[in-house]
Amino acid sequence: MEQSIKHSSSAGFSLLEVLLVTVLLSFLAYTTFIQVRSSVNAKEAIDLKTEMLQESRAAIAMLDRDIRSATILTADDTIWEPIQPKPGETPLPIPPKPLPVTIFNGKSDNIFFAARSHQRMSADVPENEQHFVTYQLNSEKALVRAETARAVNLKDRADPGNFKQIVLLKNIKSLVFSYWNAKSEKWVDRWDSESSETQDQLPPAVKVEIEYLPDVEASGRRKIEPIKIATSVRLTESVFKLPAQITPTPKPAAAGQGATPVGQ
Repeated sequence: MEQSIKHSSSAGFSLLEVLLVTVLLSFLAYTTFIQVRSSVNAKEAIDLKTEMLQESRAAIAMLDRDIRSATILTADDTIWEPIQPKPGETPLPIPPKPLPVTIFNGKSDNIFFAARSHQRMSADVPENEQHFVTYQLNSEKALVRAETARAVNLKDRADPGNFKQIVLLKNIKSLVFSYWNAKSEKWVDRWDSESSETQDQLPPAVKVEIEYLPDVEASGRRKIEPIKIATSVRLTESVFKLPAQITPTPKPAAAGQGATPVGQ
């Protein structure tokens, strides 16, 4: 009987052992909780960063595509030439060349140009790949992209309010466009394809710098800070022929005569 009692008492746990096990289990539970919470916070931070980067990446990709597709269509590109008088007739006054409807007008805070980036969504609409595009800030400090269905009418240039608009980024703190000038070899804050210095020309490259506050919800554990984006886009069609560089089209030679240039 005494042997069984002694064996039973030696098989139990002392109070010190129970307390030690309790402390160890509490420590393991606390460590596991910290690791899980750290993983959850890291996942939230990654998701937030991905969401913010995706937002800016989509906006820059669209702007990059439009600027790379910028183009200028001059009257000479439409194979315009005056009507030649018949032999013995009085030469008619030379009519003015048709005004081009394309343009590249860039300023430090907005840009307006013609591009070949329009996507037709239906085959039965009067649209083509060329359209007017503008990037600028609206009254709510949001970066807005607007476009026309086509760039064949001068009225489209005068009424950008009827452009189809889409908001790319909100809460813009700063928006700066710059244009590379090959002559001065520096970035300038203005480019006008209708001015005398850069007539019928596109800038070789355009730089855009944006600072904005991401449009995501803040919480007690995460603070939303402004994001800065800076990128430069090289235009694929930056050099164009000027009217003085166009070679006249020769007239068919008459019998016994040499070819005579147009207008001679």
